[in-house]
Amino acid sequence: MKIVGISKARSIFGQGAGNKALQLSEFPSGDWVRALNSVHASTHSTAKRSFHVSNNFILVACPDDEIQLQIEIFNELCIRADEKLEIQIAEEKERKKQQIEEIERKDKLADEIIKNLKF
Repeated sequence: MKIVGISKARSIFGQGAGNKALQLSEFPSGDWVRALNSVHASTHSTAKRSFHVSNNFILVACPDDEIQLQIEIFNELCIRADEKLEIQIAEEKERKKQQIEEIERKDKLADEIIKNLKF
């Protein structure tokens, strides 16, 4: 995911730190938005600005002369959010795999116990 443009119609120019609508390359999932919020929260910078995601836009409150800086910051945050989400997905896949293996192990154990019973 990355910033691919800015919406003139959704942005406020010439009025101090009005919202600027930075367009994302695709519509983000809820998990991706949570990852973006997480990496943003852990970022420490004097250029850090409040934001929210609406559809495929990041709305960031910043002055006009700071738009390029915010594009660069949010492109970096997008990369970090992508990485964080990939790690979360891989960890969840591994947890599910381990759960399935545990169920299969217990099922095999039950089969062994049952096959040795005499009725």
